[in-house]
Amino acid sequence: MSNYTVVTTIYNEPIRIIPLLENFKHIENLIVLMDPADTQSEPVLIKNGVNYVKRPVGYNSFSESEKVEWILKHINTDYFLIAYASMFFTKSLLNQFELVSKENKYDGIKTSMVYLSHGKIVQRPFLIKKATACYFYRKSSIRAELAQIHDEFKLSSESIYLFLKPNLENSIHVYRDDDMPIITSKHIGYAKREAKEFIVNYNQSKMTYGKILYITFKSFLSGYFRMGGFLAGTEGLLYHFNFAIYKYLVYSHIWELQNNRTFTINRINHSNDRLKQLGIKQQFNHE
Repeated sequence: MSNYTVVTTIYNEPIRIIPLLENFKHIENLIVLMDPADTQSEPVLIKNGVNYVKRPVGYNSFSESEKVEWILKHINTDYFLIAYASMFFTKSLLNQFELVSKENKYDGIKTSMVYLSHGKIVQRPFLIKKATACYFYRKSSIRAELAQIHDEFKLSSESIYLFLKPNLENSIHVYRDDDMPIITSKHIGYAKREAKEFIVNYNQSKMTYGKILYITFKSFLSGYFRMGGFLAGTEGLLYHFNFAIYKYLVYSHIWELQNNRTFTINRINHSNDRLKQLGIKQQFNHE
């Protein structure tokens, strides 16, 4: 029996969860956390005899720390792996997870990530080879209060990591399965959450015209060249340009929040301006 638990969250993904279940068919401790509105995945899970728990109504409005605390309550082993439906884990990686969970020496494993889109590798450690992503953790080392978007499961500062060599066998493979409009719609939701998180934690860092440009272009150039996106041709260009747009959405919304230029305020200001041009006294305020 495995000494760690595999935890995955899904929403209406009957096609993508089939290879996911196959990937972990030898792991006894597999928990699927399913969206309560999911009507398509449940039959697949029942057919394969997989344990699942429906997330509570309103889960998406939980804070990041509340989400982490809820997930941890469902894990009975000291080690666990967070796996998403877009991921694939090689046999080499699974062996490393099993070994670390038995040795009880490390608090987490850091691996590299390989991203695939339209059938090609569009991002991987290329010029600077690092293993920086952590998806395998010791449960007792998690600090839920430190959870952030894209980095929910954070370990304590004293944690000891096993760093794996950043090759294909030791990398987590992530497949971008959705087309461009769907990816963009997902980015909009994430961008709003990340911008609000920035305001709470780093609002003293003023967002400027120069910073928005710098971050956007750096995101594209860093991924496209440093992570080998240019090797994938058009597929690499689409992937990294899309990611740069995501960063632009995040930091432009930070600027809006810091300068009180949010959607509702814009509507009030624009309505007042149109009334003024019609010779009508302003009648809307920001209160």
